[in-house]
Amino acid sequence: MGNKEKQFEKVVKGWSMVDYFFFSIYLISLILSIYFTINLNPYFVFLSLLFMVACMIGLYVFLEREVYWRELK
Repeated sequence: MGNKEKQFEKVVKGWSMVDYFFFSIYLISLILSIYFTINLNPYFVFLSLLFMVACMIGLYVFLEREVYWRELK
């Protein structure tokens, strides 16, 4: 467990502002999509689908950057 925590610390220290930007966009869109799904208006459901897609794209880009940075090190 301690090894994984050190690994995580190393990853977080390696983050640039762009990584934090993508991660915050991902978190915000995830929260908004949950909020829109709870308020079941037809428009909100459509918006929540858009935000879910944004979440997936954000997470994909974020994870791709993580793999890329790990390969660099």
